[in-house]
This record gives sequence, structure tokens and C-alpha cells, in this order.
Amino acid sequence: MANEIKITGTEEQEWSGMTIEELKYRRALALAKIEIEKGVMMNEVHSALNVTTTKGVAGMLVRRFFGKMTIMDYALIGFKLTKTLSKFWRSRRK
Repeated sequence: MANEIKITGTEEQEWSGMTIEELKYRRALALAKIEIEKGVMMNEVHSALNVTTTKGVAGMLVRRFFGKMTIMDYALIGFKLTKTLSKFWRSRRK
């Protein structure tokens, strides 16, 4: 910080240390960095758990795909699925 003395070559100067204010500042800065890193890690863990619970990358892509769909898209898919399944069941009955 402001009181730090650089040692050059073989010349050594006495370093008087840091003041209480500098120590408090460095401690607060270190604690703030730790809290920020905890938050970043928790976000990464949370996003990783969300991806793995939906069966990896394929699940992530499915969630993104279905997240962009409207109600009409769901209705159309339901209609087509019902139509296909009814044809399948009619062919199985014969």
C-alpha cells in the first residue's frame, strides 16, 4: 500500500509494517472477495445441477426448445400426437 517500501538489489530497508486501517481494509477486501467467489460457485453448482437433473445437454436443449413455445404450439403438438396415437391404436385393434 502507501507505506510499502520496495527492496532493490542488495540494499535492504526496514519495513515498519501496515497500519491498523490498512489491515482492516485488506481483511475486508479479502472477505468481500471470498463472498463474491462463494456466490459465483453457488451459481455454477446450481446451473450444473439443473442441467444434470434434466439428463445433461439433451435435457438442456429440450428445456430451451420448450421454453420458447407458445400455448398454440403445445395445442398443435397435442393434436398431432393424439392423431398419431389414435391411428396406432386403431391399427393394433385389427
